[in-house]
Amino acid sequence: MGCFFGCNKISNEPTLIAENEKEIEFPSYSSKSDNCLKYLEKDNNLLRYISLIEFVNLLSYFNNQTAGIPFEGPYRTNFSNKDEFLSEIIYKELFQSFIENTILRDRQLGEEETTFIEMYIELFNSLESKLKEYYGDENKKLAKKNLLCLGTLFCKTNNISKIKFLFDIFKDENEQIMKSEELNEFLICSFLISSYCLLCAAKNLSQVNPTIPEMPREESELLQNSQLEDCYNLLNYFNKNFFYRKPFTWEEFREKFEGKEGFGWIFSTKGIRQKLQEKDINNPNYFLNQIFETTEVK
Repeated sequence: MGCFFGCNKISNEPTLIAENEKEIEFPSYSSKSDNCLKYLEKDNNLLRYISLIEFVNLLSYFNNQTAGIPFEGPYRTNFSNKDEFLSEIIYKELFQSFIENTILRDRQLGEEETTFIEMYIELFNSLESKLKEYYGDENKKLAKKNLLCLGTLFCKTNNISKIKFLFDIFKDENEQIMKSEELNEFLICSFLISSYCLLCAAKNLSQVNPTIPEMPREESELLQNSQLEDCYNLLNYFNKNFFYRKPFTWEEFREKFEGKEGFGWIFSTKGIRQKLQEKDINNPNYFLNQIFETTEVK
């Protein structure tokens, strides 16, 4: 493919958000959909060459006025829910311009470019459609905050930086994080992108793009377990198992991602799909049982 990562990278800029924090290892995740989706989320996904810091800074900077002006830095490494760019509406045409004129700007590219652009337009369209359904609002438009999960799911960074970024974006004035509608929206976007949106993109692009293999029938049936209702059930599962007693300080929040039973799966497309495909998650009685069985924060 040639040089991609670093071709227009600003020299001497940081690449990690939590540089002084100890790294946390996540378990390996897998799902039934991994094989049919690897052409999109790995082989043709150029975001994996870009750091999370670079992606968020470019997203923050980009608008109609800056579309033709290169970002010259410096990179920010501290973020919060008070950042004005988060609420900026981004239409499909503007998003496509962001991909083509900012993410792909001055890169040395190969044939992956076309598939990459097509994939992200498909992801954008299906995510916007499902968010309208989630809110019951046909006028709902995507904002830049809804695209943050593209960075945490696909961009290059270490695990502790993803955890710190999530904490910083959703922490309150007391430097604590708790369940909120804003965090719910981030998570539902992450769950939809990892499952329904990617599967739809694979299915649709395989019909028009010869580089994308046709999705096998059994893989296509996985769409039935990746609908908005399934992602909403997974959101309930997360909240009941993560936030069932109190808000967390940074140290407490970080600990929730440690070990084999940690919640690192929310940062992994494979991990999210694995959770969606677990039978207990899709059992409506599972969540009721959790309420009565859970008595303390571990």
